[in-house]
Order: sequence, then C-alpha cells, then structure tokens
Amino acid sequence: MSQLTDIIIKSGIIPPNVLSEVKRWGLPVGDDPQPPGDFEPDMSVQQLCDKIDEALQSEGYVLLRETDLEAVKQYLESMTQATLHLVFEDGKASNFTVYVGRNTAGEFIIPWRSDNITDLLTDGQSYLKVDKEKFYFSSARELFYGTNKAFVVCTPSTKEPDGNRG
Repeated sequence: MSQLTDIIIKSGIIPPNVLSEVKRWGLPVGDDPQPPGDFEPDMSVQQLCDKIDEALQSEGYVLLRETDLEAVKQYLESMTQATLHLVFEDGKASNFTVYVGRNTAGEFIIPWRSDNITDLLTDGQSYLKVDKEKFYFSSARELFYGTNKAFVVCTPSTKEPDGNRG
C-alpha cells in the first residue's frame, strides 16, 4: 500500500463500509479496512492536507508536462552547434555535441529525450559552450509533445568567455 493510501485510510475520511467495498473490488487498501490505532483523531484538515502533499511530493506524483508549440519553430530558425558539458553526481563529466536553438526569451532549447538532466544543468558545474562562451543555467524545464519528451529549455544565469571556469 502506498504512503498516500495509508494516510487517507488513517485519516478516517473514507467510511469503513466504503473501504470494505473498495477492498472487495480488489483495490489495495491493506488487510484491515479500519483505520489503525496510530491514527490521530484530532488531526486538523490542514495537517491532513500537509501529510497528503508531503506524500505526493515524495512519491513523485507531481509531473508537469509543458508543451510549447513555438519551440520547434524557434529551434529550427536559430539552430547552431554547441557542446553540452555535464558533470554527473559521481564527479565524472561528459561532453555532448548538440544542436541548440534559442527562443524569443533568450533561453536555450536543447533537444533531449533521455533521462532527466534538469538538476545537472542547474548544478553550477555543467554548462553549454556556444562559440567561445560558456553558459551556466539558473533553471531548466522539459518540453513534451504528447507523451514524448523533446527538448530541455534552459534559462542562462551566467555567461563567461571560454577558459575562465571549469
């Protein structure tokens, strides 16, 4: 049973007869549809909301998929070759040759369909080298088309001439 299910069952907001019916349908609600003894009956609505929010955040239920229909057009119109230098959590680094574009807000549009690299892009060590300048990023977000990841859009925070850092 997930942490979220456990919190909702323990809260007592679902009547026991409904829990019994849900269990009869085969949904995972634990062995005992009654709230366990460690439930706090004086839990306020705000406390319950906080616990549910914490469970949602910790289990990765929050997924925001953004689609920008202009991104492909802007990418194709401004496409240039660059080197993406990523420093991984183990300290190892890799360079990737990529073709990047820029949107009208000055953000870089990087085609990327593999693992999520937004944390790496904003770690202060990874950068994008375009021409003879390095760009470090303050934020990065993924763009999807339908269910397919297509780009990572990065907001530059620092621009340095190549050779000053890293």
